[in-house]
Amino acid sequence: SGFRQGMSMAFRLGIEMAVATFLGAAMGYALDSFFDTKPWLMV
Repeated sequence: SGFRQGMSMAFRLGIEMAVATFLGAAMGYALDSFFDTKPWLMV
């Protein structure tokens, strides 16, 4: 059904955005720790 497909797409996009944000913050934190540039790369 169209409703189910819409909900599936909305859920998938929400998860992708949350994961991308988390991964970006984690990578920035790791690079800041490595280069001692806190908090510039996390931003």
